[in-house]
Amino acid sequence: MKLINFNIKIIVIFSALLLFHCQKDDIKNGLPDQVTNIPIDSSQFFYSCNDLATIKSQVDLKVLNYIDACYLCYSTKSVPGLGSINWISNTLGYNFDSIIKLEFKTYYKNFNQYYTRERIGFITPQKLGKYKIYDTYRNAQNELVPYASFIRTISDGDVVDGVWLVDTLCQNFLNITQFNKGDKYIAGDFELHLVKKKGDAGSGIIYSDRINFLNGKFQANIN
Repeated sequence: MKLINFNIKIIVIFSALLLFHCQKDDIKNGLPDQVTNIPIDSSQFFYSCNDLATIKSQVDLKVLNYIDACYLCYSTKSVPGLGSINWISNTLGYNFDSIIKLEFKTYYKNFNQYYTRERIGFITPQKLGKYKIYDTYRNAQNELVPYASFIRTISDGDVVDGVWLVDTLCQNFLNITQFNKGDKYIAGDFELHLVKKKGDAGSGIIYSDRINFLNGKFQANIN
């Protein structure tokens, strides 16, 4: 499906494009400077959302790169039972009629080239509100079911090496707090509890079965 075929490879010129579209004061007023590591209290979730008996990998707690820009995403990325890191990523939104596609990406940097290594993708309605997120994309009879996924990529960023879908037994949401179609701007917060699909990681890299993104906040331009 064309809607969910995300563009993987990006070069450093992307940074200049983001800087052109926003003001530095926006990030100071809209988001905290940093997200601090927050100990996870497993009692606040379903047991399955923090299942400690699954595969855990330090690969998922390695801090990757982002391109310096006005609008960013800040979150606490955690592997239940292993630890957590501050996760900062670049953001971008796409406008498709009544749908918004959001992408939050981190990169591997090789000189002045940036190659996608992680990507959170959301598909949501074009209006303010707090939306429960599901593991399957549907848009039947003009009623959108909000969707999200997380992927890891290798090589030039165009080879998918791992896919995680939301655990629907857990709390997964996207809260759109600001949306201005004319100004091409969107902001909000989110929480995701993800479970890895079987049969990925052709590279042989071992990834964690469960990854959570907590206390997420973002701002993004909309193309």
